[in-house]
Amino acid sequence: MTECLAGREALEVQKNKMESKKTKTEENIDKLKKGERSMTTILKKPTDATEMEEKVERATSEIDDMEVLLKLVTIHLGETVIPQFKREKLEIYGQMMQALSIMEINNAHIGATYFSNMLKNKNLKRLRDLENEEAKK
Repeated sequence: MTECLAGREALEVQKNKMESKKTKTEENIDKLKKGERSMTTILKKPTDATEMEEKVERATSEIDDMEVLLKLVTIHLGETVIPQFKREKLEIYGQMMQALSIMEINNAHIGATYFSNMLKNKNLKRLRDLENEEAKK
């Protein structure tokens, strides 16, 4: 279960990185078109902007595909994996509760047996009879 959620989270991180890279490329295109220079655009020519725009278009397409994939993974997790996980955990919980109930019943039986044996003990009967005689006096 945690692996499934970690995989979905990794896809989300990858999508965010792609969006960040796309935004930076768009900013560099704007700078290049305006004639401004930065560390990434210092060696680029204004004609390289078309290549960068193609990169942005590809990135946009990949991001859209990644969003569809994320939605599919989320739906799969929500409809298949999580309910199965819940069923398994609920079954384990039921088994644990049943085992605990059996242990409690056994403990109650042991306690009842102990006190029954105490009541059957001859020495305790004599002590109880002596106490009753003293109470009558």
